[in-house]
Amino acid sequence: YTVEGYNSRIRHYLARFKRKGKCYSKAKHMIEISLKLLFLKLNNEITIYV
Repeated sequence: YTVEGYNSRIRHYLARFKRKGKCYSKAKHMIEISLKLLFLKLNNEITIYV
């Protein structure tokens, strides 16, 4: 993957990283937590049931 590929994938899954939207994070630690959860999910290291 390239950097653009990773950025595209992150924007696809997390609303806070989309370019045109009202969802954004104010706290740096919340960004870090959401990215960690996303990467765990994408690597099949965590199962999330909704």
